[in-house]
Amino acid sequence: MRHQLVRNTSFYFMPLLINLMHLILVPSTLLASENKNFKNLGYIHSWDNPELGVIGKFAPNIEFKVSKSSVVIFDAKLRSRYLNKNIELKSKYCDGRNSYKPAFKLEKKAGIKKLTKMQLHRGQTDRPDSYKEQQKIFESTGNRFIFLISDCLIGNNSSCKQITRDILRYVETNTPEVPDPRNKEYEYSLNSYFTHTRLARPALSAFAIQKALLSTDRSNHDKAILKWFRSLIIRSEERLSLSTSLPEFDVPSQGNNHFLNSSLVFMMYGVLAKDDQFFRRGVEQYFVTLSTARKDGSLPLETRRGNAAIAYVSHTLNALMLTAEIAKNQGYDLYSMEVDETTIHDVVAYLLSAYKNIDAITPYAKEDHAGQDEGEWMEQNLRFDPRNLFGWTDLYVNRFPKHANTKNLLDLVIDDRIICKPFQWGLWKGEGGCSSKGTRLTDLIKDASSFDVTGSAACFFRTKESPLDGIYEINSGIVVKTDNITVKKDWIWWKIRINNLAIKQGELISFELPIFVNLYRSSKNNPFDIEIWLRKNYFPSVNIEKMKACGGNVARVNNGREELRLSFLFGPKIQASKCAYQLLNKKDKKVVQTVFKEFKAIINSAIKEKKQMSYWKDIANKVVKNSGILID
Repeated sequence: MRHQLVRNTSFYFMPLLINLMHLILVPSTLLASENKNFKNLGYIHSWDNPELGVIGKFAPNIEFKVSKSSVVIFDAKLRSRYLNKNIELKSKYCDGRNSYKPAFKLEKKAGIKKLTKMQLHRGQTDRPDSYKEQQKIFESTGNRFIFLISDCLIGNNSSCKQITRDILRYVETNTPEVPDPRNKEYEYSLNSYFTHTRLARPALSAFAIQKALLSTDRSNHDKAILKWFRSLIIRSEERLSLSTSLPEFDVPSQGNNHFLNSSLVFMMYGVLAKDDQFFRRGVEQYFVTLSTARKDGSLPLETRRGNAAIAYVSHTLNALMLTAEIAKNQGYDLYSMEVDETTIHDVVAYLLSAYKNIDAITPYAKEDHAGQDEGEWMEQNLRFDPRNLFGWTDLYVNRFPKHANTKNLLDLVIDDRIICKPFQWGLWKGEGGCSSKGTRLTDLIKDASSFDVTGSAACFFRTKESPLDGIYEINSGIVVKTDNITVKKDWIWWKIRINNLAIKQGELISFELPIFVNLYRSSKNNPFDIEIWLRKNYFPSVNIEKMKACGGNVARVNNGREELRLSFLFGPKIQASKCAYQLLNKKDKKVVQTVFKEFKAIINSAIKEKKQMSYWKDIANKVVKNSGILID
């Protein structure tokens, strides 16, 4: 690929034996809360065993291991080189970020105070000022690392070195001190979440990038830094059994965004430290979160969040994308892996449908659990940091430029009932907005990349050719091309080529589809049979030897090409075709089903309303009418 480096990018932040150094780093008061006590309470993982134990269920034949510890989320060397070769891109999204760099502030104790059940359930804007102030401190910590990363990527070595100096200040004092889960004064789950997402994740990403770009200036503190990361991750882990679920949902509570973002930190550390157990934690959590999805791709633990439901689905999708990207760098394609017939593409498709029409989400959002504003679930409010909302989009369009979801994203006009401003405890400073007809989703994404809302995702992932900037368009609409029609005494043969047909999960595929009309002892208008040929080079699961056993000469080799010939009119051969169809794999079956569903539209596109070609409309009607017998 011309820009392979982008395909490998992602975004920021998106055994019981311990050695002496680890004992020094972990306060004795915390060690007790990291192993047996949690086991006694029924929690399923402890500090010495981060795995969840679900890989065997969802990917039993894959041994997930770290193979490339130098690349965590993206290849920093390639990205830095790309940015510095594309000055306009660099200036637009990366230069000058150090002028916004927050000052370093060492918080010795992560301290969000305990919230009442009512405060946790009600709208987040109703939470006390102490909560909002503490969150600002966490945000400032994360932002400092993000700005250092941006400046480091574009060649400022002083910012690269500052990353190590910042982290060492945490290491030397072993801070922050994460409140013990048994301490009723603090909201442990929120401290856990913010420590992982606002400190550990951006710091891990910054450390990885600094190591890659200053490889000749290796720090002798790397070992101590990794030990601190490990200690911090474990101490601040939010623990919950996979068997725990909310009464109204038959899905594990551990499928929500807190645990997904936490496991992402485990995974990043696992890559840097070459620790397979920690790496696998991210893979397992990816499966757990996808397993909670409904048939429509919605995530029940996020769509319940009142008028913030769309924002929470998008926030969770960001973490899913990052997890998949980290796995991709180690050679594992989570994007294509199904969990109960659901992939990440289904989640993307659902989210886009909700942006287009919030009626897709309001039936779920009416539970109104901890939305932005209590009682406002009939609308959707994007009052979140835009980096968290749209970070996944750069990754997705770069990874899947010809996916139907990408076309939908680029064309999408958002529901004018969605509110975009102000953002959470801040203002939307871009030029776009919602609550007006005709607002395009891409306009919001562009605004989220501007300096004044610190859109670092664009610095990390945007390319100069990105369709998100409108520089070029991706043509992903269905295209039908045709060859000349061959007419003989006993048969008619026509080969059409279909490009960009969207199958169930939005994947766009292209293939040839020969149509054979058999006129043996029959007429053109009342043919003996109609066949559609599926060739192995487009349908990989066609297996001639196995399919021959179905009879009817339904599978054969023709001019060196292996092909399955599905029949629609001749009774005995229909039965053989039905038998052979069952031997196709799941993906090829989905393609065939989609072909039959769209067959009339395909033929109409091929003949382009030419009257002399109207004969093929009748052929299409016969195929569609009888296809149910074949695939039933």
